[in-house]
Amino acid sequence: MEIRSRTENHLQNALYHRSDIRDTDPQHNQGDVELLAQIGYKQQLNRHYSTTRVFGIAFLIMCLLQCISSMVQMV
Repeated sequence: MEIRSRTENHLQNALYHRSDIRDTDPQHNQGDVELLAQIGYKQQLNRHYSTTRVFGIAFLIMCLLQCISSMVQMV
């Protein structure tokens, strides 16, 4: 009986604290930032990278691959 009462309490809390359902229309927004704002979020990931940043990421990946291949050769 105790498990059922915990479950009922959890469901009641979830129903009480839920937010109102918002209508979003992806066809009529100006982009991802506006769609995220409609559902209550703020864009946190950067989608535009500078040339220097892209070069750094590519260099990092090449270094990791070389490190992994040298470790495999040692084994």
